[in-house]
Amino acid sequence: MKRDNLQYLRQNYFILKTYFLPGDDLGNVKPAFIKRIATELMQKFPEDFTEDFEKNKMLVERLTTIATKNVRNRVAGYITRVMEDRKKVENEEPT
Repeated sequence: MKRDNLQYLRQNYFILKTYFLPGDDLGNVKPAFIKRIATELMQKFPEDFTEDFEKNKMLVERLTTIATKNVRNRVAGYITRVMEDRKKVENEEPT
């Protein structure tokens, strides 16, 4: 695999996994607006979010005007999940 392709896969793993890879992620469907908000936040503040749900929850509360706790927690949970998936991809050895 070319280096550019590997870099692309690492950067866009969560998008590829969500939309194009079948199988092991059944049951983790999120509404489009949750994904859209989370993706926009991760693009604008890529270094701020981590794998810690509590920290992400506070960041989402501070950076957005989301009125309900339920939506805030769903956005923070999705961000946490994406960050965990990114870390797994980064830790995998290229073959």
